[in-house]
Amino acid sequence: MVSFLFPHFLILQNPDSLVPQKISKGEEKHMLEEDVLYKIAHWIIKNDGKNKIKVLQDQQRNNGLQTFKVKGDQHKPDLLCLNGQNTAIEIKTGDEGNTLGSNSGIVNYFKKYCEGETSYFDEQGRPIKIDNFVLATRYSIEGRLKENEPLHKDRSRKNAAGKYLPEIEYESTYNIFRHGIVQQIDNDRYRNCGVGIGVLLSSKLGFNPSHYNWRNINTVDKIIPAIEIKKPNPNVLGKNGGHRWGFEWRPL
Repeated sequence: MVSFLFPHFLILQNPDSLVPQKISKGEEKHMLEEDVLYKIAHWIIKNDGKNKIKVLQDQQRNNGLQTFKVKGDQHKPDLLCLNGQNTAIEIKTGDEGNTLGSNSGIVNYFKKYCEGETSYFDEQGRPIKIDNFVLATRYSIEGRLKENEPLHKDRSRKNAAGKYLPEIEYESTYNIFRHGIVQQIDNDRYRNCGVGIGVLLSSKLGFNPSHYNWRNINTVDKIIPAIEIKKPNPNVLGKNGGHRWGFEWRPL
């Protein structure tokens, strides 16, 4: 078990407390990615359903977080969450328009890692295996990537809702995930890499507590960070002998 507590964070009462004081509550629409990073990192640490997550950041900041390094590329995601199912997070504000998914950089990080071009390390130089790459915005806590989104309606997904997919989803987030991100991945080329790609959302979208991904998760008075990803299933082979892709809805 990894214990990860930051006194600087623990004195804060809510994620908004991480926003620099120069930005008032009424000016949050002008938040910078740096401000969103603080907000997301604090939310993850305070609302981890199993209290096991360790959060690293891409560069040194005066916020109590340790850093990680990437070999093979000068560009890297903003955060790493380590808990046995390690996830790299690319942070955006949520105000980038229709190209939010395709231009976020998350697909590029995924491809370079799967192709062996990049390697990840902690501050001590120990290698870190990445299991998932996800995109997040300041609206992830609400279960979406953009501000005013209508709910997505798709009755055909009913049987999977709460298990492999959220019970509800928002329209723009649905399209960003499936069209802006997933459709850029060559299924045949990457089906054996064992790495997932998707978005960081939250338990506000609903989940099935009896499903193995959500068992023993402490959801009392918490909005749990959760990821919706597409990932090759190591236990299911496709017709060409490679692993079959599937969707997962799970706590971060």
